[in-house]
This record gives sequence, structure tokens and C-alpha cells, in this order.
Amino acid sequence: MRFLLLLSLAVLLSACATTTTGPQDPAGTITTLMSKDFPYEDSDFYLDNFTGMPLLALNPNLKKTGAIAHRFLGQSGRYDIVFYGIGESDGQSAFEILVNDKTVGKKKLPLSTEPWEAGEAFNFRIRNVKIKAGNEIVVQGIVGTDGEEFSRARWLKMELVRR
Repeated sequence: MRFLLLLSLAVLLSACATTTTGPQDPAGTITTLMSKDFPYEDSDFYLDNFTGMPLLALNPNLKKTGAIAHRFLGQSGRYDIVFYGIGESDGQSAFEILVNDKTVGKKKLPLSTEPWEAGEAFNFRIRNVKIKAGNEIVVQGIVGTDGEEFSRARWLKMELVRR
């Protein structure tokens, strides 16, 4: 009898002890981080409208490399990071993405045949990245050159796709 009472009490306590973490975003949910929404005022980047879209860029007369950070306020979990760069005809810009000071991906963008160009060739996906709420996401840009002029490491946005 004592055993049954203890067993019942244990079941009751374990049922009461379960906690929930709140609703989770479903897989495929996209969080968009526009480059213009990063705190660029005190960074190496500036707001550029050369393409007709507000995006961030480096001024190669001042800096050949630069970094900018964003504090992730979304739900902790695993995400694919899709980076949207801008191809340029005067050099191949390169980008590195870091989450909490760890490199999670990098790419040198191909040279564009136009002064600037957006599209799949200039985007890249980093798969299955663990990101916690409060983590810092950093974009590092490096300008490229064609030997005469410099690119500006222009980029439009990042999308975080929940896995």
C-alpha cells in the first residue's frame, strides 16, 4: 500500500514538474535581417544607395575590410543563414559570417559583368547553424579589386531560415 501511495505521488509530482518553453517557430520560418537595419553609424560600413536599394557597403578609400554586428533576439535553435551579396565589376568582394566569434561560413563573390548585380550567383547559404537568443551575428566584408578600381563589399540582407 505504501508503495502504491509513493508511486502515485511520484507520478503526480513528475506531471507537475513538466515545463514548456513556449511556442516554437515552425521549421521554414524566415527571419530577415536587412543590412540597413544593422547599427552601421559607428561601424566601418555606410548606407549606400548606388543600386537603388538601401544596403551597406565599405568605402575602399577609407577601409579595405570591415565588420558589423547584430544581436540575435529570435528563438534559440538551428538555422540556415542565407546571405545576399551584390556582385560588382570592379573587384570580387569577400564575406565571412560569424556567430559568437566563430566563423560559420565565408565566400568570395564572383565578378559581375555589370557595375552591380544581384542574384543567386552572389548569394550563399550556410546550413544548420546553432544560434542562441542573444548571440552576436557578425558580417565581415573585404573589398576586391580589378587592379584599377575597388569593389565596396556591398550586401543587402541575411535570412535566417528555421530548421
